[in-house]
Amino acid sequence: MAVRLVPPSETLTAPGLLLRRWRSGDVRAIVRAVQASMPELSRWMPWAVEGYGATEARAFLDQGRQQWDESQAFNYAIVRGGDVVGGASLMARVGPGALEVGYWVDSRHTGRGVARRAAAALAAAGLAVPGIDLIEIHHEPANAASAAVPRALGFERVDDIVNEDGRPTGVWQLHAGRLADSRIPDLLDQRRYR
Repeated sequence: MAVRLVPPSETLTAPGLLLRRWRSGDVRAIVRAVQASMPELSRWMPWAVEGYGATEARAFLDQGRQQWDESQAFNYAIVRGGDVVGGASLMARVGPGALEVGYWVDSRHTGRGVARRAAAALAAAGLAVPGIDLIEIHHEPANAASAAVPRALGFERVDDIVNEDGRPTGVWQLHAGRLADSRIPDLLDQRRYR
């Protein structure tokens, strides 16, 4: 029998960002961000295909609701200045006691620390879920922008694997006992340990 996770909060914050559970009214915002970012996203995200539109966005939102209800994934819109500028997720697909953080950012908003701050908020929220003591970030080794995120947060590079899509993947980990030593508390203005 699978363990049912206690979901994290439906809203999380990081300096200058709000992460909130996706809403049914976000279809246009998703389509706008994905279409504006297609050249970059299509290199790394199998779901980012030409013609991505309202049908695909609705399917994503429907699947996300089901995944949230089944504690398989907790998907968030990344909101900056009132605009949806990307998406981020906590996914229960890396094994018991662990969650994987995933993220993408609208190309018009990259280079501003959005992915780093969103990943920090998700890692902290994930480690607060009862029974979770490990957060992982996976990315293709050639994706330098994605690799910069776990490195900047203090994750440890632990492995290179081939993922379920047959793509090479770098694996980074942060154990709960290392959270206080990571850069996450400082980045989220939550430094409790000195």
